[in-house]
Amino acid sequence: MSKCYKYTDEKYEVFVENSVFIKDKEKNVYLKSELKNLPKSIQESLNEYTPKVTVIKFASIITFFIFLLFINVILLNHSDTKIQSISANLHLAYIFLFFYLSLNIFIHELGHIKSLNYIGKKHQKIGFKMNYYIFPAIYVEMNEIYLISKNEKIIVHLAGLITNYLTINFIQVINLLFLKNKILDSSFIFFSYALLWNLVPVLNSDGYKVLITLFSVDELENKRKNHLIVKLIQAISLLLVIETVISWFV
Repeated sequence: MSKCYKYTDEKYEVFVENSVFIKDKEKNVYLKSELKNLPKSIQESLNEYTPKVTVIKFASIITFFIFLLFINVILLNHSDTKIQSISANLHLAYIFLFFYLSLNIFIHELGHIKSLNYIGKKHQKIGFKMNYYIFPAIYVEMNEIYLISKNEKIIVHLAGLITNYLTINFIQVINLLFLKNKILDSSFIFFSYALLWNLVPVLNSDGYKVLITLFSVDELENKRKNHLIVKLIQAISLLLVIETVISWFV
């Protein structure tokens, strides 16, 4: 893991890893720069940053995440995938699915927020957006994520998925052992596949954010200046959007 450096005063917070990120405290804006552009006084005052997520913690969390994925696959194989089994209670199933999704969306965003808080940073806001003007999504604005190490960024991006897998796996174990509820089965299956889509690095997913963090690249407003990896993912995402729209009319 590369060393990181920080600087803080009344006006600015500066974080240096592969790039330089600056928080203007007075204007509440976040800027990206290069080390050579920093004033000499700030360069000389940089202190080594000690990550809250150590290498051992990072490895442990990633291992735990993989374990949750493995358990999820096992539970999927033991769940009832026959949709007709809930057809008699279809309206009830839709209502239950709505609350199941709402709970998990709340838990997902809470996972991002609390993991960021653990590292000592705050989110800016929670909002609603349409990815590619088609896919509705709840998001957490986390500008302060640029002021933490790469490993910490990855954990924050994965935190929503971790809390979701932990929650739905636990509920499904209880369901398989005691409740044996077909509607709960179907909700578990639906959301498990939704989580897999969020892990795939397309359509501005958490998986996409993890991938570009691993490669130390950012998605720029001027798309022509984006890194080749970002351009490739954006092209694949656009093809998926077009395919989705076509499927609505064919």
